[in-house]
Amino acid sequence: MIQKFSLLMLLVSSAAFAHLKIGTYAGVQATGQACQFTVKKIYYINNVAHPLNERVDIDVQGVAFTIQHPPVISSEKKMAYFNHDMFQGILPTQQGAMAFELKVTHAAARATRDEAIPTEFHLIQHVYQGDKRSSLDCTLRTVR
Repeated sequence: MIQKFSLLMLLVSSAAFAHLKIGTYAGVQATGQACQFTVKKIYYINNVAHPLNERVDIDVQGVAFTIQHPPVISSEKKMAYFNHDMFQGILPTQQGAMAFELKVTHAAARATRDEAIPTEFHLIQHVYQGDKRSSLDCTLRTVR
């Protein structure tokens, strides 16, 4: 009986960590143009349900990213944790790097016991040579 209860608690706690659902999240840029990204897969490294192990495979503008909660390490404060309000991923490009940053809020999630709600994303392109920078900034409005 204890083993069954432990397994049930593990499954429930695993679901509690997941913030995103598979599907498309849509929004609008400041220019009024539509923007979106699609969550393809959610999983945990080594099947260990912990926010530092959480990975989310997404597609944005035809580019595939694997995003995660960014780790925060402070040797001065002797702390190691993660930013629970954000997911990030970065890819190398021929001239620099492309990054995806997703911000989420937990306020409504606490009240409804639902997943965290994505509020905005930024797709950043940085060309090192000449220090050229651009971004697609999207305020999210709908899910699926």
